[in-house]
This record gives sequence, structure tokens and C-alpha cells, in this order.
Amino acid sequence: MAPSSPRPARRRVRPCAAPRQCRSSSGLASLEWLLIIAAVGGLAAVMVVAVQRLLDDAAEVNPDQSVRLLEATVLAAELSSEAAAAARDGELDPAGTVLTRLRNQCEQIASDYGGAVRSAEWTQVPMADATAAWTCRLTARSA
Repeated sequence: MAPSSPRPARRRVRPCAAPRQCRSSSGLASLEWLLIIAAVGGLAAVMVVAVQRLLDDAAEVNPDQSVRLLEATVLAAELSSEAAAAARDGELDPAGTVLTRLRNQCEQIASDYGGAVRSAEWTQVPMADATAAWTCRLTARSA
């Protein structure tokens, strides 16, 4: 007969005096980890809902008309600045495409910001060095 492989040694189970001392802690550790994972998952779900509600509330805020007027004024100032730079570089021909594009963009401000701006006009203003520049002038709506 072939020699048999050695059997692993069996652990001896000690008899317990009370049933409470005999319970294994491995089942309890698994349950604790499951509870921790469930708690973290629940917390993550609550945070997702809270952030979504916060974003929804922020998206529903209607801008104040004074803020819209400020945005239109900044846009008009950018157009005026671009016209001044083109005039300094000699690229601002009164019948040219640059001036036409800037005039159209200025007039578009009145329709884009209609609640805050009554009119937008592209006007020529004298400069200190005897040249002329163009600017976008806005007329605000009264409250």
C-alpha cells in the first residue's frame, strides 16, 4: 500500500463554559463591514440628492436687470475698445468691414439685453489727438 499523505492536524475545540464565549467573531466582522459599506452608500446617495437640489435651485434664479445692464455695458465697452484699437492701427475705415461688424454687434446688444437696454447706438466721438473714434452707447430702461 502506498504511503498516505500526512493529514493536517485538526484544531481542538475547547468546550465552552457558557454559550456566549463559544461564538466565533468572524461572522460578526463580516456583518460589521456590511453595515459600514451600507452606511457609506446611504451617505453618498444623500449627498448626491442634496447637491442635485442645490444645482436645481441655482439654475432657477432669474438674473436681476441691473446685472443684465452691467453685462451689456461691459460688452459695449469691449466693442468700443476694439474700435479704438482698430483706429490706432489704421484699420478702421468708415465703410470697412470692421466698422460694420462692430456697429452690428453694438445694435444687437439692444435685442440681446432687451429687458435692461432700451437702445444701443454706434456713435462717433472726438478724441484728444484730433482724430475720431467710435463707441457703443447704451440707453438703459427705466425701472
